[in-house]
Amino acid sequence: MQKRDKILLSIGALECLLVLVWLHFKAQTAFPPPKPLPVSATDVFDPKAPVLGNPRAPFTLVEFGDYECPACRYMYAQVERLCRSHADRLRFQFRQFPLTEIHPLAYRAALVAETARLQGRFWQVHALLYQQPLEQTLAKLSQKIDPRAKKLLAEDIAATNRLKLNHTPTFLLCLPDGRVLSLTVPQQAETYL
Repeated sequence: MQKRDKILLSIGALECLLVLVWLHFKAQTAFPPPKPLPVSATDVFDPKAPVLGNPRAPFTLVEFGDYECPACRYMYAQVERLCRSHADRLRFQFRQFPLTEIHPLAYRAALVAETARLQGRFWQVHALLYQQPLEQTLAKLSQKIDPRAKKLLAEDIAATNRLKLNHTPTFLLCLPDGRVLSLTVPQQAETYL
């Protein structure tokens, strides 16, 4: 190999390294940083609702979501991975935020999930609603809606109004000191865990 070829190879390797470093930092700054909210964890977390993970975990990730929301469907797998990776330090709670103006099946899906909650099957039905085609899942599960499910759903919707939430998914991270951060994506919680 001639000296000129070695120099060109070295320059090419350096360019590749610089591109990789640039991509790494771009990925780190692709989303705005978590934003502190002027609320406490008690305003966000529902102590009566089921949690996934360690019930005594110091951190709580709360998602306000909609079963018909494409972004919520996509984030379902991201949240699952995050919860598995940090099972000892993170618990997860899903709260209902059906955007009925744009998702006509969302309210019924939320009622199905809350009925399952009353039966102790929330997480199984939650997974089905995200993993299976929604219309088919609702056709199988929505025949027997528990009337108490409407009250539970109304409590979550009232919480979204108090918190002034306006989109799904909304991820809120409750810190051990009671502060709450608004996250763009659930992976941002890893900085704190």
